Amino acid sequence: MRTKILVVVVCCIGLTTFAQDEKELMQARYVKVYHEGRYRDAIKVLDSFLVKHPDDAMTWLDRAVTEEMYYDYRGAINDYKKVVQLEPDAPDGYFLSALLEDKLGWYPQALRNYTQTVRCEPSNADAYCFRGVIYKRMGKLKEAEADFNRAIKERSNHDEAYAEKGLLALESKNYKKAEQFLKLSETYFEGNAKTQLYLGWYYAHTGQPEKALAYFEKCLSLNPYQDGFCYWGSFKKTVPHSLLQLLHQKMEQQPMNPNLGLIAVYLKDYAAAKKHLESYFQKETGTWPQIDALAQANYHLNFKKEAEAMYQNYMKQHPEAVDVHFNYAQLFKKDYPEKAKLGLQKALLVQPDNTIYQEALKKLQTPKKKK
Repeated sequence: MRTKILVVVVCCIGLTTFAQDEKELMQARYVKVYHEGRYRDAIKVLDSFLVKHPDDAMTWLDRAVTEEMYYDYRGAINDYKKVVQLEPDAPDGYFLSALLEDKLGWYPQALRNYTQTVRCEPSNADAYCFRGVIYKRMGKLKEAEADFNRAIKERSNHDEAYAEKGLLALESKNYKKAEQFLKLSETYFEGNAKTQLYLGWYYAHTGQPEKALAYFEKCLSLNPYQDGFCYWGSFKKTVPHSLLQLLHQKMEQQPMNPNLGLIAVYLKDYAAAKKHLESYFQKETGTWPQIDALAQANYHLNFKKEAEAMYQNYMKQHPEAVDVHFNYAQLFKKDYPEKAKLGLQKALLVQPDNTIYQEALKKLQTPKKKK
């Protein structure tokens, strides 16, 4: 996903000469404080300007981006809403808000904002690509592929869109197309860690563990903290146990890498997973994949109450993060089938057309035949 950058756009239309000078001075102070990593102080600089100029959309945009830097996600989203209220025909507020909502797993909101982005800017290839990823998560594969194709139409060398088309083909077991699209992605941008990750999955899936390991290592060299490194549904079924062990050994040199915990979960070394992730959470907030991995480790170590509490707490804070409800249902369906059903029903309230959730709920509601 495209990295967010500091916005700081001089937008002085309609301002007096005095206000222009005032904004330039404010921005100079803001950039200095921001690059020193003093994000809360940077917010104060922006606020001092917004008191006098509350309708300056670009300053609200800078404020939202800065809030993300210290994990005030709700504050950031509220500020993005302010941006789109002030500039309803400009794409930036919608797009940056969608990126954050996507990251948080708030897929319905992200979907709406990506759609608003392409309404304002029909040539925005990234918005099509990222919207396609959300469609894919919702089980709407035709819509996903259409968006990936549109992204490539708008930008012929869109490495992310080719990578996602490759993953889509891989999950459909169309290995020839998967390799073709993934290699194209790598050709257009060899430095995309996600592409290297997907190529690793491809080679693991097609029984070529040595090549898989080489691509996983390349992925980690590009981005040691690649989110969701081994967070693919069939990963543990297609990657040999010995390959996962090699990866884990290499990554132990990076004790603060959350992927250590994720790989340990796949190795079923739940004690190691718990140790790695709890150590990581002492210093970092963590994203949903890491929280989910720790909950799984707790569950398998028979700390089921702690695991359930982690899920319930996250669901309470993020009621529309549908993946959480789904994963909870999958993990607890044997212990708490009624709660699992409720979790899936809540997910379907947010995404009623999600065929994956519909099928999971159907399986839970279908009585098992006695042998």
